[in-house]
Amino acid sequence: MYALAENALVLFPQAVTTQIHQSRLIQCLQQQALIAQTFESEEGTAYLPGAGFAQHISFMGCAPAIDTALPSTGQSLTNFYAVRCVSSEAIEFLGNAATRPPRCPHCKAFLSNWQTPLKQWQAGSSNAFMCPDCGTRTSPELWHWRKRGGFARTAIWIHGVFEGLKSVGR
Repeated sequence: MYALAENALVLFPQAVTTQIHQSRLIQCLQQQALIAQTFESEEGTAYLPGAGFAQHISFMGCAPAIDTALPSTGQSLTNFYAVRCVSSEAIEFLGNAATRPPRCPHCKAFLSNWQTPLKQWQAGSSNAFMCPDCGTRTSPELWHWRKRGGFARTAIWIHGVFEGLKSVGR
């Protein structure tokens, strides 16, 4: 079993309720040669990058060596990319403990203790987050997660992609 990189690029439909059956999503990715051989990871079934991976995914400012084979035991996973496809009947949170606090869609205040209402939402005991400043109750997927989290039924996780610095023009 392989532990996939914590850092990932997560692609998902803008409409939270959109669901693409996992087998259909995998078939599309295979047709585009974005994914190849399957393997088991701690997160479940994952795929090695396919021959078309570099044609569909661009890395600005660098030209990484994209391994298309499983690393041998003890080998570094530094340039190891893996793809996972997730499809669920329920809307899922796409993020982790390091996700930054979201902003209220009404007053833009931060929800600093967002993990607690998220756990309540996941348990089904609440369907909205309450803003600590304006008191508005809003569904969590409408909060501004600033590209650090989101909600979807279908997602493609590309593990091994690290956040870069934004370049500023002169």
